Amino acid sequence: MKEEYGSIHFISGLNEEYGRFYVLRKVMPGRDQLMVIEAEAVTSSTYMVPLEILNREVQVWHRKFQDGLEIIQTLLPMIQFGRTNWARLIKEKDNRGYRIRHTAKHEPTISDIPPWCPLVDERDVKTTAWRNAEDRDGLWDGNKVDVFLAWDSSNAYFLWRTMVAYKLLMKHHLEHLAFPALAHVVRAETTDICGILTEPAYGRPVEYEDKAKVYKVISQIERAGLMYSGVQLSNILIDDKDQVRLLSLCSLQPPRTARELEFNHWTMLEDLFATLKDMRNPIPPPRQRINQLLPIPIFLPPERGPVLHVHVLLDLHLPPVYRCEEEDAQNHDVGWGVARVPRPPKAEVEVLIFDAPISPTALRLRASTTRPEPNLLHRVKLPYSTKSDKLVQELRWAQRQKRLPKVEE
Repeated sequence: MKEEYGSIHFISGLNEEYGRFYVLRKVMPGRDQLMVIEAEAVTSSTYMVPLEILNREVQVWHRKFQDGLEIIQTLLPMIQFGRTNWARLIKEKDNRGYRIRHTAKHEPTISDIPPWCPLVDERDVKTTAWRNAEDRDGLWDGNKVDVFLAWDSSNAYFLWRTMVAYKLLMKHHLEHLAFPALAHVVRAETTDICGILTEPAYGRPVEYEDKAKVYKVISQIERAGLMYSGVQLSNILIDDKDQVRLLSLCSLQPPRTARELEFNHWTMLEDLFATLKDMRNPIPPPRQRINQLLPIPIFLPPERGPVLHVHVLLDLHLPPVYRCEEEDAQNHDVGWGVARVPRPPKAEVEVLIFDAPISPTALRLRASTTRPEPNLLHRVKLPYSTKSDKLVQELRWAQRQKRLPKVEE
């Protein structure tokens, strides 16, 4: 399906101790424009944090990450795609809102590993599908390729680890265990490496019947003095020729201790195939892990547009389930074999009327020390079968009693 020029999508992001990052994409003729929005960090160190506390904190961090995306949506008219590659979300003084500050940032590259493949300008690689901001399906020179492009220091490190892993596999003649590297991606009009192109990862997920050949592959890696710490359901693929291929090559490196090697290879393999013995692998292969890009519509922020209000929220209350058991029928028997039981109540609609400006944060009905709840002005329960004109009458009554904004039919 052809996408509309000018539409904006959220691709993916990072929520790390050093900041929140949102990668946005604007559809343009010829080539999409990407922009990274950086916001202040909301996560903290997870070192030695009890699991139950960590799980609770992760939920808070995720909600704050979503809050940041919603704030960015209100500021979309201020984002100038194509002007710079980076921008920062700045909180105004005295909590008076947010603004966008554009900045040019040097994108990360790899310079300490000699290239062994052709160098390809990033502009010559076309993205055909997104898995996340760094992992993509692409076309290069008319051929399908898997693309990894570094846009942040963390995935630049993963790129460096991947290139080192390819070198190690080639040194020990084990390059057949990975999908071949085809080219190094360089920044426009430079020789600075920022990504890598590989053959597309076609195949099927590993299953229990592949146990013997997977154990053989891991044994080969260990005999070469290497360790693969990526033994997971998602990282082992069986290609179209029924050969084992390892994904996430950044997990390949020399081991530090024998104990580490034992755990990452044989303990992890035992757990993996114990899982597959009871179920089929639920993780799809990479080419089926396509990210559903999140469209972000543009609308005026409340402080720059007309004052809008939320009027009504509806909450349907269903009646409890009534059963007429045989003994109930005997207790309520009035003749003719008919059981008389109490008539169940009808469903009701609870109408909640709030006075709150329309904004991503105001729609969250939760208490917060920095974000008060919307003001509840009126509450009424109506039978579910009530006609719409009755509902309008109730709202108009609430308008007269509580001075609500005009209620439209």
